[in-house]
Amino acid sequence: MAPTFFGHPPFQPFFLKGIWEKFENVLFPVLDHISKQGLEIDLQDLFQRFTFDITCTIILDHDPKSLCINLPNRPFYVLHDGEDAILNRVGKKKKLREAEKVADDFILDCISRKKEEIHKRSLSARQNKNPRVMYRIREELDMILAQANYVHDCNKDDKTKGHQRYNYLSRNFAELSNKLIYLHRAVCETMRLYPPVAFNNKAPMEPDILPSGHRVDSNMQIILHIYAMERMKSIWGEDCHEFKPERWISNKGSIKHEPLHKFLAFNAGPRM
Repeated sequence: MAPTFFGHPPFQPFFLKGIWEKFENVLFPVLDHISKQGLEIDLQDLFQRFTFDITCTIILDHDPKSLCINLPNRPFYVLHDGEDAILNRVGKKKKLREAEKVADDFILDCISRKKEEIHKRSLSARQNKNPRVMYRIREELDMILAQANYVHDCNKDDKTKGHQRYNYLSRNFAELSNKLIYLHRAVCETMRLYPPVAFNNKAPMEPDILPSGHRVDSNMQIILHIYAMERMKSIWGEDCHEFKPERWISNKGSIKHEPLHKFLAFNAGPRM
């Protein structure tokens, strides 16, 4: 398996690049530090650390950083003792246990970091679940910001530009809100699928008959499950579960205002 792995053509330049980066960024600075300090060093130990770090980085995508200026303890050395005990059936039981612990700690650390990496990627994916929508919103904002000369002509760094854009939008939001048509649609669609108040309850002051024909008595609690209603096909159509800002476009191309009994994100009726 190893010859196939190392003999794979795309792997070879990747492998050589990894070795050279380790030479340039780690080994050379360590040797330079040793030379300037006039220290004695075991070259065999140094190259074993180098080999171990390179192997872990290339094979496991993890750099244990055993080779560095302060040369930390070498727990990976017990792995060699464990290897001898397993392969040659010669060795002390205590050393094998130490090797097992080092291997377990190393593997658990790799698993933990990989889980965290996957979690961050999945979080980023969730945040960018609708890249088309994000692109349309950015495009709309850029178009409006381009009209502000002091923002458009700014030659400063991205952080400064970001602050300027935020301040401009904040100060002029009342004026610009009518121009942010697609952003308005995206917000309405978000409020439809994820209403701030998931359900509400009402109670009639006296007996009545609902439009559906159901009779209700006074003080009977009627629960309105807004979250469920905003995802009903009978109300919003077959695509009710889709995030679709385009559903808020009127025939004239402006914002489509839905009746309060249909779009219940803000509820309706008298307030106390």
